Amino acid sequence: MAPGVMLAVLGAALLHAGWNALLRHQARGPDGRAPDARGLVLGAALWALPLLPLLPVPPAAAWPALGVSALVHALYFEAVGQAHHQAAFSQAYPLMRGLAPLLTAALAGPLFGEWPGAGAGLGLALLAGGVLALGRGPATERLPTRSLLTVLGVAGLVLLYTLLDAHGVRAAGPGLADAAGYSAWLFVLSALPLLPRRAPDGRRAGPGRAGLLAGGCSLLAYGITLAAMTRAPVAQVAALRETSVLFGVLMAAWVFHEPVGPRRWMAAAAVAAGAALLRG
Repeated sequence: MAPGVMLAVLGAALLHAGWNALLRHQARGPDGRAPDARGLVLGAALWALPLLPLLPVPPAAAWPALGVSALVHALYFEAVGQAHHQAAFSQAYPLMRGLAPLLTAALAGPLFGEWPGAGAGLGLALLAGGVLALGRGPATERLPTRSLLTVLGVAGLVLLYTLLDAHGVRAAGPGLADAAGYSAWLFVLSALPLLPRRAPDGRRAGPGRAGLLAGGCSLLAYGITLAAMTRAPVAQVAALRETSVLFGVLMAAWVFHEPVGPRRWMAAAAVAAGAALLRG
């Protein structure tokens, strides 16, 4: 993986942790409700809409993956909101993101013909092991069955849309503008299933400032990731993207004041080492 692509994906990882932290912040509200992902999705769609006339329209070959992925993304954002409501940020976020790279790497070989070499394979192992360790707490902090199932569901949706979009963005074309056009259409279409729904308070409110900020971060983060998938192996991009758990743990400790012990910091170091090995 080229250094420029690696830096771009790391930037996307930071943006991803940021919008998740914004969504998690909503779960800490006094009403105790799960955060509503509708504002985030609508915010991303509002940012993407003005870009559509300026970017290439994806070709017909990309639309099957694009359409299915939009539905998967709508489900994903809803499930992420539930996961942040049910568990601590330092547990839910690493687990949601940490399970997907191993699954993606396992399927990227037979689906895309991308088999990692020895160095990248070790990096994947360190990265996946690190993020899984980050999500594991002492017995008093173990996730309830319902929360664990939600987290596993999110990881499965991440795997599904990653594989769909890896195929779709490559069918869209090799250029950055092609990837940007695919990403913009994806976020606009992802908002459609949520438009008839009302916010938790019953109003048809707009995304609000938080939704616009989180949606913009989400759109930019995933657009960068899709562009990287046209220039580097899917499994390596997907795994490097999950270094967002490093930023997530920092935010959990400094923003949400959750306890993060030495074991989780050691796991974070394993994530960093795994990411470095993915450069090969």
